[in-house]
Amino acid sequence: MHFTNYAGTRISLEEKFFPRGGSSNQYYSIEAAYLNVRYKTNSYFIQDTALRTPEYNDSFQVAKQTFAVNFKYGVQIPLKRFVIDISAGIGLKCKAVERKDILDPKAYEVTSRNPNAYDLANKEGNYVTVNVPFNVRFGYIF
Repeated sequence: MHFTNYAGTRISLEEKFFPRGGSSNQYYSIEAAYLNVRYKTNSYFIQDTALRTPEYNDSFQVAKQTFAVNFKYGVQIPLKRFVIDISAGIGLKCKAVERKDILDPKAYEVTSRNPNAYDLANKEGNYVTVNVPFNVRFGYIF
């Protein structure tokens, strides 16, 4: 399984709140993020599980939209003219995934027995999941 022709847009807004009286480099933040992406991928399918029909490989297009709201805690570490910003948190993510150009939409997809990030990323449907963001950013101080 692989992704090709990956194209899309990601926009995020984050507001940081620095508490008074504490260390000036620690903060709390709220972040809203939106992702709209399309890509081609492939997977193995089977026509009928009872008849043990052979597996076949099919490539298809995935259109994915996500919207997330996260609450984070972070710290900014100044290093002369540079800054390292490290943050982590928890939030909710709403995800809508649509598949296009599948040979047989009624066929069964052959997936791993164990939880697999690739299978979950391409699974069609609308989901609300827990989001655990972790960011490391590097910046220059003007």
